[in-house]
Amino acid sequence: MDNRIPLLLLAAGLVLVGFMAYAQDASDPVQESIDDGMAFLQSQDGLDVSESLILVGILDHEYSELGIRNWVLEKEPLLDKKHTFWHAWLRGEEVDLDELSEFEQELPFNLDLARALQCETVSSEKIQELTDWKDDSEEEFGSYNNEQAFLLSYFYSRCDENETVKEELDTLLSTKLVDIQDESFSNSLTETLLHYCLMGLAGLPLTETDVEVILSFQQDDGGWTSLADLSRTNTFPYPTSLAVCALLKFQDNQGIGSENEVVVEPEEPVQAAESLPIEVPVENEEGVDAR
Repeated sequence: MDNRIPLLLLAAGLVLVGFMAYAQDASDPVQESIDDGMAFLQSQDGLDVSESLILVGILDHEYSELGIRNWVLEKEPLLDKKHTFWHAWLRGEEVDLDELSEFEQELPFNLDLARALQCETVSSEKIQELTDWKDDSEEEFGSYNNEQAFLLSYFYSRCDENETVKEELDTLLSTKLVDIQDESFSNSLTETLLHYCLMGLAGLPLTETDVEVILSFQQDDGGWTSLADLSRTNTFPYPTSLAVCALLKFQDNQGIGSENEVVVEPEEPVQAAESLPIEVPVENEEGVDAR
């Protein structure tokens, strides 16, 4: 018997297995949605602070093998020059936060995020302050207090400098997660996607209904709109980055624990911001990003 035959059969078998795996991935609607969302984000001329935070601060950290930082960094020169910290952070440079401009010092949540991303040591007093943050619709940008506190605790907890307060940070994460889950969902698709992303980071699996909601709002160009309204087709990088985050974490968390109860039921559309309130772009009357 020709000794090459077993090797040829083995090679053929490996090719078949590879093809089947490829075919399975290609027919996976979640993976297809992620791929289309990533393609949309990469096609953008530039990215703002909010989507850069999600893509590099979260997704590149969680999925470094995807090389997200590399293509985000290519767009860094197009970021508004006023955001000196974010330019430096994307390039991997340390910044003296005391030297930030008045604009950056006073921008909501900006300084807190900068401290957390630079892994400054966080005190027990600061953790208690973040624990006390609650959503307040009467406060400017107060509707994001729970989400921002969660993100800050997530970033701080990754730092070796904060190992001594790791237990306190874990408690803060759990507390904020409960607060976020207790919030009633609005018809802002951006807020819904942000919640799904943060829940995924906490290891909570989404239900099939949650995933169907995410997939149903993806547009033909691969992006997502800011409102839970199927008649709206204007897409933006920020909700798209959140949707990709939610779907990637869904893949990670499948089979963990029992299904949660979060279900989104779109209502009548209202005007809504489609970015975290580091800088809040909104749609104008024509539905165009009014940045």
